[in-house]
Amino acid sequence: MPTNKERRHFSRVEFDCEATIHFSNQQLSVEVIDLCINGAMIRVTETKGLSLGQSVLLKLKLADDYQIEMEVEVIHQEEKQFGVKCTQTDLDSMSHLRKIIELNTGDPSLLQRELSALLEK
Repeated sequence: MPTNKERRHFSRVEFDCEATIHFSNQQLSVEVIDLCINGAMIRVTETKGLSLGQSVLLKLKLADDYQIEMEVEVIHQEEKQFGVKCTQTDLDSMSHLRKIIELNTGDPSLLQRELSALLEK
């Protein structure tokens, strides 16, 4: 069975920001462990109501009143850590996410290859 690292197709970067998830009329504060162009790893203080396969809205608050909003699906859980995969986002959010990944990887060509791979799916 492949390890998490072997299954990952996108570069992950650590990113510290205020974040929340929204589902079933609930809002939970979450800690962002890392981000990639196609999702995130998050940690919650309580797992009440979260389950594999569930769709939730992930909001990342950035500086200057900007935010990233992504519809995500919970695809992995290990205790209070959840891996989420982006299923839908708007153009502004994708643009902000792209800049974060690009600045933190320091390799714009790598990000371009990953975006191309994402669009081919």
